[in-house]
Amino acid sequence: MKKIKLNELQRFLKNFFFKILSLLIATLFNILLIRHYSEVLLVDGFGRYNFLITYTTYFHLIITLGLDVVAVREISIDADKMKVILGAMIPLRFILAAVAFLGMMLPMIFSSQLRDYGLLLVVFGSSIVFIPLSCQYVFDAYKRLEYPSLISVITPIIIYACAKIFVNHPDDIFAAGLINTGSIAFIVFMQAGFVVKLYGGFSFVLDPHIWKRLLKSGIIIGFIQITGTMLHYFNIILIEFLLDNTAVGLFSAAYRAMFMIIMLMGIFHNLMNPILFGNYKKSFADFRNYFNKYLKFMIFFSYGVTVIFIILAEYYLNIFYDLTKYHDSLLCFRILMLSLLFMTINSPLHSGMLAAHREKTLLSIIIFQFVVNVIGNVILIPRYGIIGSSVATVLTEAIGLPFYIYYFNKIMPVRIVKNSIIAILSAIPMGLFLFFTPIHYMLRGIIGTGIMILFAVILRGYTIDEILNIKNSLFSVAKRR
Repeated sequence: MKKIKLNELQRFLKNFFFKILSLLIATLFNILLIRHYSEVLLVDGFGRYNFLITYTTYFHLIITLGLDVVAVREISIDADKMKVILGAMIPLRFILAAVAFLGMMLPMIFSSQLRDYGLLLVVFGSSIVFIPLSCQYVFDAYKRLEYPSLISVITPIIIYACAKIFVNHPDDIFAAGLINTGSIAFIVFMQAGFVVKLYGGFSFVLDPHIWKRLLKSGIIIGFIQITGTMLHYFNIILIEFLLDNTAVGLFSAAYRAMFMIIMLMGIFHNLMNPILFGNYKKSFADFRNYFNKYLKFMIFFSYGVTVIFIILAEYYLNIFYDLTKYHDSLLCFRILMLSLLFMTINSPLHSGMLAAHREKTLLSIIIFQFVVNVIGNVILIPRYGIIGSSVATVLTEAIGLPFYIYYFNKIMPVRIVKNSIIAILSAIPMGLFLFFTPIHYMLRGIIGTGIMILFAVILRGYTIDEILNIKNSLFSVAKRR
């Protein structure tokens, strides 16, 4: 049993290496892209660009409708089902794509603001056509993340090169839309090509019974995904209607900067999902072990990251934007970072509840959070602008936390309070060092991280043996590579 656990950890770390390496390279080009768009499109145009991306993203989720999660869960349990599931998913999602495109365009009849976007909305929204071909769930289920990692490296390089060539004026937002749609097409075709190369060809499965089974399992998860996305991005829609494009640009600048950090944390969530899904039924003891380590790591990691980026926010945002134009995004970003303190506890509990098939409970929690978020934004945006929207985001995540804890404790007890207290106490000396030490910000961040790790060990949040086990696993994976 011990050997099985070690192999699972090594597989996790191998995939983590691929993901983190690809993320670092992709992040570099995404930073360059965001900086280029924020300068060329100006604050108003950058706001329009982010609104269109946000609006069309909601309709992408109608196509996936939780089916990706269902596919990962089923393939993780029985790998032989892969070709049947893949063959059924693609035609089913093309039907959903037609519904999504219609749903995306219909609001233009009632909203003059949407009609003002006109052809731009069609250009950004046409990416819906390609989403059904996405095969990311195959790589997630088989834990073969080196291939999507390669795609995620190549894609932002191509996007940035195209942006530098075709987007050099505020009126070039149309070209930015074409680049966005083209990049999604490139990603899904590359994914499909790798799947065929690795696992051979497959046939479309036009079986209404399989579609019904997939939809029955996925529809609640789909609503969770849609509501969850609206929970995190609906602020941008409300700011567009309650304020203006400039406010959207300033808020989006802060949110995009935070999203870069969330992407790093998202690696752990994406890698842990198939492990949790596969072990919940096979071995609850292993599920409990993996989950506890996962949650504990996310608490310490997120608390440290939050303190570092709040204190060093000006240096960090300056990488993306000209702060003489985006200075109002600075306080907005610092407030938004506080939401990570709650978000990174909610997310593992969310994944664990999905593994335990508690979708209805999850949906209830997220709908409640969404209603609170909308009410908070409607009240705070007219009075406090984008700062009010940032505060509403933090409150929304905080309000959801006790519900996640209460319902997850019905699956298994979790040690959140103790780990959170130790993480906070460990982060305090790091924060003091970061705030008062007048050395280069990158050096401050590195030394500060070391200080937090030291205090985490002193306060027994992590033992020396746990750190040595992680180190040995890292070296073992490195040798295997």
